[in-house]
Amino acid sequence: MTLKRKRFVRFEPIGKNNQKGYGLPLSDLLARRGLVDPSKPIFESDVSNGKTTVTVSLQWPGYAHLPWIVDIGLVHPSGNLLTREELGHALALQVTEFIEKCETHEAFVPTDEFWRIGPGGFNMDTIRFWNLWTADEEVWYLSFHALAPIMDLSFLEPSKDEGAPQNDTTHIPSDSEDVARFIAWFTHCDDPETEDGV
Repeated sequence: MTLKRKRFVRFEPIGKNNQKGYGLPLSDLLARRGLVDPSKPIFESDVSNGKTTVTVSLQWPGYAHLPWIVDIGLVHPSGNLLTREELGHALALQVTEFIEKCETHEAFVPTDEFWRIGPGGFNMDTIRFWNLWTADEEVWYLSFHALAPIMDLSFLEPSKDEGAPQNDTTHIPSDSEDVARFIAWFTHCDDPETEDGV
């Protein structure tokens, strides 16, 4: 049996924040700014093999009981391939909708209060994209990084969600905010040096 290699699409920020593990703010992806290599066509090999969509799963600690799975189109009606910037924007819109659900729907309640999205928790200003990855070609997963209050060290405790991603606090940007600690969350994904297969 041949094991498939993980594949990645990176979302790297331009400039001083382009450090390993920093990620791109959600607000920048929504505004279509600050992204390295934004016009690069993505998923060329997949489209050449007849694939027109990819399935993406958004998983956030504490919300494993509320799966968020969407299909993202890879080709425009004109025939042009989706670019990195367009993919990032489409994914950011999905995350924004998820955040809005967490803020307004009673059903979107986390099992771990530390990971709450909404007032008093994580939001568009503290959530960053790092990469999109897959290990089986069937489902792609978003890797997030986030900023959390440095006074709250509860993120060091093991997650209560079965199968939930683990927290990696080894990547702390030198220019991080005074009242924030950087948390790298890779959704069971190694941090890739380069993209593979896109």
